[in-house]
Amino acid sequence: MKKLYDEKPLVFALICIAVYVVGSSLMQSLSQLAGVQFLSEAAFNLILSAVLLVFLLKHRLAEENGLCRSKVSPGLLLFWLPALLAMALPAFLGLGLNGMTPAEAALHSVRMLLVGFLEELIFRAFLFNALRRENLPRAVVISAVTFGLGHIVNLLGGQAGADTLLQVVFAVTVGFMMVFLYLRSGSILACIVLHALNNILAGFADYALIGGEANRLIWLALRLTIMAAYTLWLWKKVPARSEA
Repeated sequence: MKKLYDEKPLVFALICIAVYVVGSSLMQSLSQLAGVQFLSEAAFNLILSAVLLVFLLKHRLAEENGLCRSKVSPGLLLFWLPALLAMALPAFLGLGLNGMTPAEAALHSVRMLLVGFLEELIFRAFLFNALRRENLPRAVVISAVTFGLGHIVNLLGGQAGADTLLQVVFAVTVGFMMVFLYLRSGSILACIVLHALNNILAGFADYALIGGEANRLIWLALRLTIMAAYTLWLWKKVPARSEA
């Protein structure tokens, strides 16, 4: 595993993506068979997270993959606040269990915390770091777009095509924002927290309280606008920590 990581980092990243995407899809089917939402997915994500974390710690690779303190002071609210606002907006719509039992709500939260860790590690650290060795702008684009397109797999779980398309557009925008946060701060820890926060709140957001699908699209457009403007600011105004 370490030899593959060192000699063929892109192959290593792609294998991790494949294992994660295929495994998550299979686990979703198992949870449906078990009759408990999110149970198998949470277990799978926990095991995969543990394997990757032990691997990184054992070989002292955590810091080079962004598992370290940010080089940007937490006191610089302008740096973090727009991303936090964009990710936390579902909380302003009103929150509810949306048909989940308390146990399923807990499993959803644990699962999404682990999803935040895995997806930031795989897409923002492994994939981006492998690609940036050859071409930094290309690495930014590929890591963000690949992250977004990975959500197409939700079609296999029965998600509607229109919802999946909106999710892909949203995820690509998130991908660009997160990769610039990583590039500018030198850490994926904030990305993990923001990613997990977004996913957890999305499961509890009660869109009926905002007046239906049309208003939901307006809120989505607002979030996309905040993230796009913030990403542009990061790109133009904030020096990359690895380049400073």
